[in-house]
Amino acid sequence: MLKSIFSISVITILIFISCKKKDPTPPPASSTTGTTTGGTTGGLTPSTGGDNSDMQTTYSFQNHAGIITRDSFVVASFYAAPETSVVPTNVNAGTVTLNGVNIVDQGQYNYYITSSLPNIAGPLTWSVSGSGTLSAFSQSFQPSYPKYTGGNLLPDTCIKANGITINISGVTNNQNSVIITLYSGSSNLTKYILGSNGSVTFTSAELANFSVNNLLIIMVDLANSYSATHNGIKQGFANTIQYSKYSYLK
Repeated sequence: MLKSIFSISVITILIFISCKKKDPTPPPASSTTGTTTGGTTGGLTPSTGGDNSDMQTTYSFQNHAGIITRDSFVVASFYAAPETSVVPTNVNAGTVTLNGVNIVDQGQYNYYITSSLPNIAGPLTWSVSGSGTLSAFSQSFQPSYPKYTGGNLLPDTCIKANGITINISGVTNNQNSVIITLYSGSSNLTKYILGSNGSVTFTSAELANFSVNNLLIIMVDLANSYSATHNGIKQGFANTIQYSKYSYLK
């Protein structure tokens, strides 16, 4: 699930930077319960990987010169086989809805929200009509989002020749590793922190393909991911936080 969450972040960063939706609802208090219909077993458990899908709701925070805006988005992918180290093949899931709102296939069976955004604070009900070998199922649960209060530690300006150290603190209620990604133009680098807090350093050698005097986006991704078995197949769900700091690379 961690690999798919990072892949979705890479795919969607340009979409949601250029076309954002205002979200009026705050992230909810932390709690997770599950009920299942259309499947053989109910409830959610923390994901251990090997899921055949990723249905993700995300709160996205954008920090421009200390001015922070919050938006949200929804994305879903369904796979021909459980996720492994190999990039999975996406398959058609038929009609996909979240709280009754269609999540539309945007090509290659990647499903994104395109119109009215549902309230992702919860409760959430994902419904999939199925197609081909994918059977219909529905999953309802109260989401549990990570929390991040340390965005003020992310640098406003970075110097390529000195390398870039990113300090992460203020992370709570986070099941997975912290993913830190630097984006500048067509270049990007990713590192992970096991646990909730710590630091990573991108050396000047690692930044060789990054051009100076350019915008640098520092993205922090946090995720709580779950699995539920429907018709004998593990389906994956995630509640995530994506925090983007707009910095400058000198």
